Amino acid sequence: MVIADGEGGERIELGFNATHASIIFADDEGVLRPYFPGRDAASQDIDEFFCDGCGLRVGNLDGSLARCMGRGEGFRLCGELLRSGALPATMPAEGPGSVLAVEWRDYPLPE
Repeated sequence: MVIADGEGGERIELGFNATHASIIFADDEGVLRPYFPGRDAASQDIDEFFCDGCGLRVGNLDGSLARCMGRGEGFRLCGELLRSGALPATMPAEGPGSVLAVEWRDYPLPE
C-alpha cells in the first residue's frame, strides 16, 4: 500500500496486488473511491466485502481489489490525482488518446 498525505489534510491510499488496485481518497468532507460509469456496476460493487453489522471490511482483499480496477489503471489514476491535485473526472486509458470517465463515490464506512 502507498499512502500520500496532502498539506490540507487530504489522504490518498493506493492498494494493489500483482493484477489489481484500489484507490481511496479521504479529506474533511468524507471518504471516496473511483467508480467507472462505462463499466458494469456489479463488477465494481464492493459492498459484499463489508460486514452488514459493523461495516468493517471483511473477506478476501484480492477479491475486493478485483472489483476496483486493474493495477495499471490504479497507478495511472493515482498519478493523475497527484499530478492535478484534484479528483479527476477522466483518466488516461491504455492506447494513445484514450480516456476513461471517472466518478468519485462514497466508500463504505462503519456507522
